[in-house]
Amino acid sequence: MKKISYKLIERLDIQAQEAENQGLNKLADTLTDQLEAYAGVIGVRYSDKDHTHSLQELNECIEQSLWTMAIQASDYYGVAPDATAIQKLISEASKSFISEFEKVSSAPTIGPFEPKIPGEK
Repeated sequence: MKKISYKLIERLDIQAQEAENQGLNKLADTLTDQLEAYAGVIGVRYSDKDHTHSLQELNECIEQSLWTMAIQASDYYGVAPDATAIQKLISEASKSFISEFEKVSSAPTIGPFEPKIPGEK
């Protein structure tokens, strides 16, 4: 997992407070749990100087999280599915998530921290 910016921490904290004020307790709790994870174990980035974050790294991060969910589902159902089939499912889900996230958040298709290609300024 990559560290996230302090600005995002502040925005998510405001959203968590707003969710709590609106009685959206599950959302408020989920956001608070995520904030605590990033503030504690994962870490917060206070400067964007020299920070890079490629689409490949984003995809790997999402896939890692999906693997955690797949293992939890395997334990819940008491099964050990074929890892190759699960990886295929995870790869497709990650690509789908990124595409849908770009749509619902109006995010650009290339993030601001994508490493420069050789010759690019």
